[in-house]
Amino acid sequence: MKGTQRTWLTLLILAVIVGVAYYLLEVRKIAEKPEETQYVWTPEEGQEITAIEVTDLISGTVTRVEKGGEGWQVTQPITGPADAATCDSLAYTLSQLMIRRTIENPAPEDLEAYGLQNPTYRVTIWAGARSMGLEVGARHPGGAYYVRKTQNGPGPVMMVTDYLLEEALRILQEPPLATPPTPTPGLPAIGPEPAPSAAP
Repeated sequence: MKGTQRTWLTLLILAVIVGVAYYLLEVRKIAEKPEETQYVWTPEEGQEITAIEVTDLISGTVTRVEKGGEGWQVTQPITGPADAATCDSLAYTLSQLMIRRTIENPAPEDLEAYGLQNPTYRVTIWAGARSMGLEVGARHPGGAYYVRKTQNGPGPVMMVTDYLLEEALRILQEPPLATPPTPTPGLPAIGPEPAPSAAP
């Protein structure tokens, strides 16, 4: 019974957050749609991504990949060569993270509705030695996340397409380690010879 009550309470809280966010966006019209295509990071920043770090601010889980002389490497939470195609795709996706709407001067009391009073995730990219962070808040039912850049102080609240950002969040559960090489057909497998079966 207690578990059921807790589930209903959680759903009620989520419904309230979604309702408040809808009211702020669609009724008060506080979010502006950019007239031209805009991206979270500049083209220069996006083209120079050398490291990506995703942090779950609730659990403290961190996944980090870095690009060096030997290509992409996973450096947290474990270490090892990373899948280059996955990391290249992720870097490109983050460089193309398009802004759908912007809330220039969010009221402090509205940040809770956006999930940015206590953000759930932080995505940080490095362009050379320069780091740029992005706090991730609530998910809007229209297919977007509320986010806010953190360098140089809190910036405006932005809405970005959910499935693009979820590609970055996914590496928290699945660090992009390179897959083991597939044995070449016809070559003997490496390892000890199987023990002979006992005579009947």
